[in-house]
Amino acid sequence: MEFRDESHIIYVNSKIQEDTKLGRLMHDMNCKNADEMYSKILAERVRELKETEKGEEMMCKEMDEIFHEGIEIGEKKAKRKMVLNLSGMGMDVEQIAKAVGEPEHLVKEWIDAPALTK
Repeated sequence: MEFRDESHIIYVNSKIQEDTKLGRLMHDMNCKNADEMYSKILAERVRELKETEKGEEMMCKEMDEIFHEGIEIGEKKAKRKMVLNLSGMGMDVEQIAKAVGEPEHLVKEWIDAPALTK
């Protein structure tokens, strides 16, 4: 898959853990224990994140941020759906903006967006 920023996503079957560089990496990515990893660099980082107080704090902070980001995304999707429903019922942009607590320009943008992005 290609993106406008020229980045790419490559899908890999991580169950295939043959004796190749990629296979060993897939093995390491599935390891719960750093001692079983082939890559010393990856094993060292896993130990740091899982077995030190500083690493545990970092991971907890990251997971907390991911959790809250997910909540924000969900709330934004719900608001967008509400905007489209209210618009479909004939409510004007100003009223919809007040109802969902978003600026009028954003509400108008959501209403005017192509169907694929809604």
